[in-house]
This record gives sequence, structure tokens and C-alpha cells, in this order.
Amino acid sequence: PPVAHPAVVMRRDVVLALGGYRKVFEFAEDYDLWLRVIEAHEISNLDDIVLLHRVHADQISGRRGAQQALAARFARISAAFRRSGRRDPFDDIPKIVPSLAATLGLHPVERRRVAALMTAALMEDRGRKGRPLTSERAAAILRRHLARVLRAPSPDRRPGPVPRPPPASRETGLRTCSPPSP
Repeated sequence: PPVAHPAVVMRRDVVLALGGYRKVFEFAEDYDLWLRVIEAHEISNLDDIVLLHRVHADQISGRRGAQQALAARFARISAAFRRSGRRDPFDDIPKIVPSLAATLGLHPVERRRVAALMTAALMEDRGRKGRPLTSERAAAILRRHLARVLRAPSPDRRPGPVPRPPPASRETGLRTCSPPSP
């Protein structure tokens, strides 16, 4: 069940035993905490309305939505590691950095999802720092960032050359492709 964090009543000793809030999941520390709590304890919601939640532009999900979504995605990845019996890699990671997705040995589809969130978080952060972003500058930042995230070698794969797309045909402007090999 969803947890409305401002309305929670919890046992302090339980939270402390689980390590409390982890700084690596900045903007989603509470989400990570609840994922860890439900692995070891039962939680429930009351039927009574005990919280009125005001939505406004200055809340974290409005100002740092992409960074919050990225931290929440990594919190879910962290929980998946624990559920599969593997050691939680985020116990030793002080900060989320672009090369992190490659070091976790994630499936390529998950790496692309993480790359998209990292890129959105980077753009959100750049815009927040008051640096004007022209479309050309934004495109250049996105290209560099995505290249760094997607091409970072994973532990089970050796780095190699990045394949280039086939050249465009001069007559049609379409790309030529060879048929798949059997």
C-alpha cells in the first residue's frame, strides 16, 4: 500500500535498526526506507483520513521530479538486489553518478531507463542552477551524458567499439541495411 510519509507513526528502533534514511537516495530517502521496512515488518494504512496533502509548484516532486524519480528507480533496484539474496550495492555507494548503472550489471533495457532518468535529472539540475540552456547546448549535454551512461562498460562485458550506422544512400536519403545473417 502507498505510504503517506507525513502521516506515519513508526517505531524509532525499527527505523534505526534498518539504517534510517540513506543519503544516496536523496529526494527519495523515505521511499527507500519504506521498501526496507516492508521487507522486515508488516505495515498497514488506516481507513481514516489523517492528512490533507497540498500540491504546489515548490514541493520536491515539482522542483526535483526527475532526480526524485531517478532515486526511486535506484531504490527499487536496491530492493530487487536484496529480494534476490544479493548484497545491497547501495550500502557502499555514497552518491549516484552516471557510471553507476554500468557497474550494477543491469539488463540493457533497465540501463536505458536509468540513462533517460539520469539525463532528465542532469537537465533539471542544470536548469535549476540558473544556466540558460539553448536547444543546441541542451542537445550537446544530452549526447555527452547519454554516451557516458550507455557506453560505460559493465562488469560482465568488455568495452568495445561502438557500431556506426550504415551510410545514407545518396539517391533516396534512406539508410541501407544488410539482411540479418542466419
